[in-house]
Amino acid sequence: MIDRAKSVWSRFMGRGVCPHELSFPLTLGVRRLIFKPETLVRQMALHGHERVLELGPGPGYFSPDVANALSEGHLILADIQGPMLTKVTRRLQAAGLAERTSAVQSDALALPLPENSVDVAFAVAVLGETPDPVAALKELGRVVRPGGRIVVTEQPGDPDALSKIELSDMGDALNLTLAQQFGRARNFTLVFRPAQTTA
Repeated sequence: MIDRAKSVWSRFMGRGVCPHELSFPLTLGVRRLIFKPETLVRQMALHGHERVLELGPGPGYFSPDVANALSEGHLILADIQGPMLTKVTRRLQAAGLAERTSAVQSDALALPLPENSVDVAFAVAVLGETPDPVAALKELGRVVRPGGRIVVTEQPGDPDALSKIELSDMGDALNLTLAQQFGRARNFTLVFRPAQTTA
């Protein structure tokens, strides 16, 4: 038991996926001082009818606000940890938003979604936790339809955080267009658009 607790704590304090056992700080109200969910919803420019993918929702800090903005749309939650999906699903059920959402346990590098199947994909403080951030961003580009958006947010205090330059370079390498950017320094959001397909 002690060894397991040490392992969980070590994973929480180090790089990589945040362990579900210590995910409760991710939903604390103090987090609003860094970044508010409604700010992300505004940056995503949702109209209400979109099919949206949230990669790595954790226990659901952003999920209720996004689902609430999708009055005629749908939010798909994809996380590698089943217990994390249980937590976010309960949070959405408590908010009366479960009918607008679905959850799938999945590796970020192999999402079980067809190409061009979502309008918007977003990830907050997630890409750096994956074993290959470039491959994860490429996978988001695969499932987002031409003309859609990939929204990536990084935040201070995250040991896996990527810089604006790193993310911009990744987007360039994948032929993604950097359409918008918000914030500054280590607390920012970049909005990419996949390359348009030609007939």
